[in-house]
Amino acid sequence: MKRYIDLTQIKKTIGIPLEAAYEEEASELGFNDLNLVNKVAVKARLTNMGSYINVQGEIQFELALECIRCLNPFILPSKTTFEVDYYKKISLVEPTEMALTEKDLRMAYYTDDRIDLLEEIRQDIILAVPVKPLCQEDCQGLCPSCGQNLNIGKCKCREEDIFSPWSSLKKLLEE
Repeated sequence: MKRYIDLTQIKKTIGIPLEAAYEEEASELGFNDLNLVNKVAVKARLTNMGSYINVQGEIQFELALECIRCLNPFILPSKTTFEVDYYKKISLVEPTEMALTEKDLRMAYYTDDRIDLLEEIRQDIILAVPVKPLCQEDCQGLCPSCGQNLNIGKCKCREEDIFSPWSSLKKLLEE
């Protein structure tokens, strides 16, 4: 595990970038309800901007999911990017009330001259999980009558046999 990035090389000179690449074990990310396959690959470019460290990165991972239409398991390769400005944490005084800006949403803090990307990685993976995972864009799903996977082949059910809430209206139109 090398998710802590040491800032001593770039801290002394403004504008100097630092490239970092490593792989994180899925078990180290602490997800109990996500099935990450293999390791999570992280690439990051850190730049000393004077008062803060700008981090631009890319996360590659694979999720084991179940298709919501045909219920078949599949692997979804994903790639996401992030950009965060890290400020050195120097004060423990909490502001009482303030409005957040767009820039505040890309802000984080570091201590001890090292940055921990764990929380950024975790948030980006969670945001990349599809709400309705599909094994393929045109998945045909299951026959609602016999349960046949329509991606594999057609079933022998007739269309009239399949219950539809619109079937009564369809009969009225046919009359």
